[in-house]
Amino acid sequence: MSAPAQPLTKQNLDGWGDRITTLENALKRQGHQRLLGPMATLRDFYEWLRSREPTPEAMQALGQALLEVRACVVVPGKEPDGRVFERLRELSRPEEDEAARAMLDSLVDAGEAELEALVASVQPEKQGKPQDDLGTLREPLTTARGQAPPGGRVLMKGELQPGLLTDLLQLFAQNTETGCLMIEGPGHRASIYFRDGSIIDAECKGDVGERGFFRAMMCKEGRFAYQRGVAAPEERIFRNAQHLIMDTLRLIDESSEERP
Repeated sequence: MSAPAQPLTKQNLDGWGDRITTLENALKRQGHQRLLGPMATLRDFYEWLRSREPTPEAMQALGQALLEVRACVVVPGKEPDGRVFERLRELSRPEEDEAARAMLDSLVDAGEAELEALVASVQPEKQGKPQDDLGTLREPLTTARGQAPPGGRVLMKGELQPGLLTDLLQLFAQNTETGCLMIEGPGHRASIYFRDGSIIDAECKGDVGERGFFRAMMCKEGRFAYQRGVAAPEERIFRNAQHLIMDTLRLIDESSEERP
């Protein structure tokens, strides 16, 4: 019989890295896909915490996240409380918050001449075709921006192609879109909701939240349509959009490799 794990303390924080890795691997083997996203947030926070002097508040937040994962394993069907993992992200961004506060303070204290010089230094954005990898995908959104926002207007639709779904998600995140991306094909129907560029919910085959997003990302063929201004019925995803997309793609690759 193995010895029980030591309590999570500031002194033995380093030793919990292996335990977190073991927990992640166990969740993958047992099919707890809905917990892999929260575990990625927990892992990022743990690595961030190790490089600093842990505060009691940060240690408590990490412990609560571990307890939340345990509760979701013990209680069948329990969805992870996104607020617990959003707290980890809030605590790991103090440097960004300090920089933002310093910038705001400098703007408040700046004189009129300084502000006019700042405005004069900003060059107007050159119009033309987008220069990024998303190419002409961005054009319908750019054209529609600035027009009166008719509720639920379809701005983009077409056939799904390999890799296109990932490009679309990154496009909507980069453009801080608010709306719904709908996917429909043989045997599947999915909806992914955005608010100000953040993916806040997803539904696919009866699953919602991060699990619904994972299943939506498995859709390889069909048609898609994007409607701007459509609000999500509920907010059940609380992760950074880029991290969510990349982690989900990694999980899909790993699950395909495990199949015989």
